[in-house]
Amino acid sequence: MMIIPEMVRFNRDGLVPVITQDIRTDEVLMLAYMNEEALKETIRTGMAHYYSRSRQKLWL
Repeated sequence: MMIIPEMVRFNRDGLVPVITQDIRTDEVLMLAYMNEEALKETIRTGMAHYYSRSRQKLWL
């Protein structure tokens, strides 16, 4: 499934909630948030990037 950042509905804070799952077991590992920059970095690198609401910066 191809994700196009412009199609994602970010909330009024510019964030979207994301669920991270184990690819083998489908176990939910966490609920986190992405902003547009985190989503674009995730797509670009193939590694999940998230946005920290408390630190107000990206993290892996």
